[in-house]
Amino acid sequence: MDKTTRFSGRAGIYGQFRPSYPSELMTYLKTKCNAGEGFTIADIGSGTGKWTGQFFSWGCPIFAVEPNADMRLKAEESFRGHEKVRSLEGTAEATGLPDNSVNLITAAQAFHWFDYAPTYNEFRRIARDECHYAIVWNDRISKGDPFSESYEKVLFDYCPEYANSRHRSPLEGYDSLFGGVPELKAYEYSQPLDLDGLKGRCFSSSYVPMERESEINAELESVFIRYQNSGRVQMKYVTRLAFGEIK
Repeated sequence: MDKTTRFSGRAGIYGQFRPSYPSELMTYLKTKCNAGEGFTIADIGSGTGKWTGQFFSWGCPIFAVEPNADMRLKAEESFRGHEKVRSLEGTAEATGLPDNSVNLITAAQAFHWFDYAPTYNEFRRIARDECHYAIVWNDRISKGDPFSESYEKVLFDYCPEYANSRHRSPLEGYDSLFGGVPELKAYEYSQPLDLDGLKGRCFSSSYVPMERESEINAELESVFIRYQNSGRVQMKYVTRLAFGEIK
């Protein structure tokens, strides 16, 4: 499947059930960037705008660049009323942004889809002097507690594409493209989910086959009953950040 169309038809559940990102991470980024007048952000592979929206409080212009029409339209619903956000159809390799136009380039949960070499060339083209990048990734925990291991087993048992789609880490192999050594940060993060939330979180993943929805939902209900506490299970993550300057 074309990487730009993998999430077609899933924008609604993606926007509703995917996790956001820790507030501590946002505080760290704001301190590092020292965003002042004229500061501009480009969020590449912005999807439904979950990460983009966490920059609204900065009060600066944001370009949200997304190739998938369904995801982009869903994001634009959440952007209404935020005049400093501009939604654009584009890719990491061809953003459509002007030369020397941004101070911070971000990618959350999307960098593994990018073609590294042309992405680097594009990022350099749109970067202003002393432009930084922030690569963010919610790394779901699959081992270490019974719920996480049971959820992982459902994916292996019912999603044939899952084993072959284990994404390359976005924090490996790209640092030589940008130059220099990135600052790496990690944050423990947890997403509380009721039963509908657990099902939605599962089917927000492109490798989960919609045609097996009834079977997968039955398994998820069983897992939920075993491990819920006060009507919730906790989907655990380590949120990883790589921050550096584009050379």
